[in-house]
Amino acid sequence: MSDQKISYHPLFIALIVAMASFSINGALPSATGIEAEFAMTQVAEALSSSFVFGYALGHLIIGLIGDQLPRKKLLLFFLAGFTLTSLLITQATSGESLLALRFCQGVFVSVAPIIGRSLAWQGHDAQKSAKKLSMATAIFTWAPVFAPMIAAALIEQSNWRASFYLFAVYGTMTITIIAFKLEKDPAPQKNGSLSLQKAIPLMSALFARRSFWVGLLIGSFCFSGFFLLLTNSYNFSSDPTASIFAVSVLTTLFTSAYALGGALSRILLSRLSTLQVLLISILGSLISAFIICVMLISDLTLVDTLPLALLFCCFVGSVVPNATILATENIEDDLFMPLASLGVAKMMLAGSLVAVLSHQSHNLQILLVAILIGIPLISWACFRYYK
Repeated sequence: MSDQKISYHPLFIALIVAMASFSINGALPSATGIEAEFAMTQVAEALSSSFVFGYALGHLIIGLIGDQLPRKKLLLFFLAGFTLTSLLITQATSGESLLALRFCQGVFVSVAPIIGRSLAWQGHDAQKSAKKLSMATAIFTWAPVFAPMIAAALIEQSNWRASFYLFAVYGTMTITIIAFKLEKDPAPQKNGSLSLQKAIPLMSALFARRSFWVGLLIGSFCFSGFFLLLTNSYNFSSDPTASIFAVSVLTTLFTSAYALGGALSRILLSRLSTLQVLLISILGSLISAFIICVMLISDLTLVDTLPLALLFCCFVGSVVPNATILATENIEDDLFMPLASLGVAKMMLAGSLVAVLSHQSHNLQILLVAILIGIPLISWACFRYYK
């Protein structure tokens, strides 16, 4: 059977794609212990930012070499690196070395969502791919939903290193399943390496496609809003001395809402087109973010906005897979470069927001989220209907 005719189950796709978000969410409960041991501040933001910057760099690397090497070998090599760095982090002797290893961890795990999502395109048209990816999203998002809860329970019994031992176990398990489940590529898709002379025309062709960069904007900005809320879970607790487990519950609520968004997308796609579902989800995100801003301006607290924040995360969970489909529609070859470009934009923007806004007021953070959600909405409207 040729590789193009193989159709992988959404659960298999979800197992691979989930590694990145599992690693982000699962590390957050360890922030308190790391802060105490290494005398660091704003550890949650540092752990997330260092990871996503490495993750973005990894996407660039995979975008350049992904089409020249067999996917199975790429996955096994990079996930072995992820597992090894997870173990090395547990032996870190300083905050600087820990964050450097965390950066490397992001580089290695970047291969998982690119190749994982590319598997959804095999043997399907855009509409069926959207349904499969939405189902995979609904499945894999539950892994990071439970990640902070599991990590918090393990940390309560030992110390912050338990989170990273958990990552090593996940990496080992995934490597084993991939070794047996993923079909071996019959041959590299291309010969030779992708030089800069080849990469530049390819990127130019991608950005000449209206649907590609509109989908890129929408997915990146909406995900950044979700990521900003996720890394500020500690600020939604009315008790500043809340336990690790209590804070992990808030993280779990945000990711649960995101997962429900993927399920909502799956239901809507049975009756509506990808573009229609995307527009509905964007409008929902924009409206919920706007109401949050109004509530904060009215001197309400972040705790008061929690239901709307969860609604916002739910809509974003529907936006992201459909924005990905929009950005890659009618692209039959070279999926690694489009998916890598989407990953770089999404994670660089998310990491930059967390790094820049970590010292700002919460009102400014949520207000900026609302503005960023509005930008892709306007961009979509203009480039879809303006001739």
